[in-house]
Order: sequence, then C-alpha cells, then structure tokens
Amino acid sequence: MNTYKLLDPFANKMEDLTGWFITFHARPIYARDIHIQPDETTVQPKIAILLQGNFVSQHNFTAETIKIYRKYFPQALIIVSAWEDDLSGPRTPFSDKYIRLIVNQKPADPGFKNVNLQLASSLAGINEAKRLGAKYVLKTRTDQRIYHPYVLNFFLALLEQFPVSPGFQQKERLIGICLGPNREKLYQFSDMLLFGRIDDMERYWSADPVMQKADIKPVHTPESYLFTRFLYSIGRDVAWTLEDSLKAYASHCIAVDPPAIDWYWHKYERHREYRALKRGHYRDPIVNTLSFLEWLRLYHKFS
Repeated sequence: MNTYKLLDPFANKMEDLTGWFITFHARPIYARDIHIQPDETTVQPKIAILLQGNFVSQHNFTAETIKIYRKYFPQALIIVSAWEDDLSGPRTPFSDKYIRLIVNQKPADPGFKNVNLQLASSLAGINEAKRLGAKYVLKTRTDQRIYHPYVLNFFLALLEQFPVSPGFQQKERLIGICLGPNREKLYQFSDMLLFGRIDDMERYWSADPVMQKADIKPVHTPESYLFTRFLYSIGRDVAWTLEDSLKAYASHCIAVDPPAIDWYWHKYERHREYRALKRGHYRDPIVNTLSFLEWLRLYHKFS
C-alpha cells in the first residue's frame, strides 16, 4: 500500500529516537472495499451478533460495520440495540430480514461508569435474539468491529475444544477478548466483546443495576462486578483472591487476543492499538494481560 511508503520515513526516524520498532496496520473503512467471501464450509447454529451502544457517525462506522457483517455472516441475525435519542444520525436501512433494530429508553441513572446503560441495552438485544431463536450470541459494541470473516466458526471450535467445568449452572464457556493489564485485577474479564450460549449470556447481563461505586464493593470496576455476579448466579463462590480469580478464568472463560480476530476499536488511542505492549509485555509478559497464551497456561494449571 502506498500509504505505508509515505509513513516509512516518519517510522524510521521514530525508531532511531525511541529505540522501538514501529509497524502499521491498515484496515478498510467501507464494506465496498472488502471482497472476502463468507466461509460456507461449516454449518453454524443460529447465531445473533449484537451491537450495543450509540451509533458512530464518523465514516458512517456503525452502518458500515453492519454491512461488513452481512457480507461475512449472511445467515446470522444482526441486532442493533440503540437508544431512542440516538436515532437521528446516519445508519444502515433496516429492511433486511436478518437485521433487527431495538430502540431503548435510557435508564434514569446510568450507574457507575455507565454500567446500567450496558446492562439495559445488552439485555434488550439478548432478549430479542432469544425470541428469534438464536442459540449463541456475539455481543459487541457499535464503536468496534471484527474484521476476520471466520470468527464465528473459530469461537464455536473453541467452545467444542474446551468444555466448561462441570458442577455449575453454565452451559458453555464465555469467550472474551484480552484488553490491557488486567491479570492482577481480580475477576477483571472484559465485557466489551462476549460470545456464548444464549442462556449464559442472558444470565450474565441480568445483573442488578448499580447506582454508585459503593454499591459494587469489594470490586472496583463494572467488568469485575458483572463477572462476579455471573459467578454467583451459576453457583460458584467468590473468594476475592488472585488465585481464585485466575481459577475462575480457567474454569468458566476463554480469553482470545484481539489480533486473532482482527478486532478494531474506533475510540481512544486507536492509532496505537498495541500501546499496552510497551507498558509491560516486553518487561513482564505474565502480569501485563490475560492473553490466550496465559489463559491456556492457567487452564492446564487448574484443570
């Protein structure tokens, strides 16, 4: 790509100044520039892809994401769970029989770090997926995009290879992505992207609303609140120790690396998507993040 040649002199200079190698990764913005055919070799159960949150109008991002998913996953249900006050911006027409738009009223109290907004819009979309007969749900966000066309088959294969630990009210494992230095934070399983059986997903997003931070102690983030409430709901005790947190990941989840599914987040420092590596990975790869490599190590340690 010619763009890379334009960036090369800048990258070379920055490498000399910083002592770090710099690479670039470009992705098409628009669905029309993607020419990959869907994988039709595997018969998939009924899967719903849920996009939750506000429409992103820059580059018509959310609408283009829906178009890309229609190319990749022609038989999957696509459900957009949006807010009533967010429907004036550009969006894809919802005339396709495989696309559903759920319009929600925002909760009066968004809750600590907007966790109540996540709960309301995610559960509304999951309920619609269940009503339409979906067996699995891939919950993602309107400001995020998966570029790998075979991700659904990949997730199904992971669930087949790693059965959930017996003795709990959980059908199959939950698959999530690894984000940031979260291994040392107790029960910090990312809620941005989750894939699982419809009943498990319904259980996960049925946690009680949170009015303020004090309501979720001893945890300190919405992620740990949601994950620990899910663990309680399936009959697992929570010991509030690092070892128990790691055992919970090993027993009930599968962590995948964002590059494995070519995951893109159209937010924050998006031009430096691998910035977390510099903070810790090349100094201590274990404490930096719960990567798939580290999750698999925990799986074998605690199984």
